[in-house]
This record gives sequence, C-alpha cells and structure tokens, in this order.
Amino acid sequence: MTETTTHALEGPSGLAQREAMRDALLRIAEAPGATTVALDLTRVSETDAATLQLLISMKKTLADQGVTLRIEPSQDLISTAGRAGYEFAA
Repeated sequence: MTETTTHALEGPSGLAQREAMRDALLRIAEAPGATTVALDLTRVSETDAATLQLLISMKKTLADQGVTLRIEPSQDLISTAGRAGYEFAA
C-alpha cells in the first residue's frame, strides 16, 4: 500500500527553516508505512545553495530508505537550482 504524506512550508528559507525541513523529513522517513513524501515548497522564498543541497541530500537519503520524495518547488527554488545546474523533474 502506498502512503503519501504531504507537507507544506512557506516563508524565507533560512537556517531555522532548513533545520525544520530536515527534521520533518527524517521523522516522516521513520514513520511506518511511509512510501512517498510530497513536499510543497511553492511558497518558500529566499532559497540558497544550502537549501538546494539539503533537498538533494534528503531525496537520496529517503530513497535509500525506500521513500520517494516529491518536491513542488517555488519559482525562487527553481531559479536557485538552475544557477547550480540542477533541474527539478516535471
């Protein structure tokens, strides 16, 4: 059975936001039955390379645990990713 958990974050992507995002993703990954996590970041602003690095790292970490991370990026995050040579899958 596929269980999708959706979480939405908003506002500036500062250090506290990144830590909250990381902690939430780790808790979700440890939940029994979690197979897909949908992360709605469409209202997140002021992203930087550290935010992008966290998301890529968490996507790999969750994949290793059998959990798919689906990211809905904000325009700001798409721009940050583009500057780093990363593209979000449609």
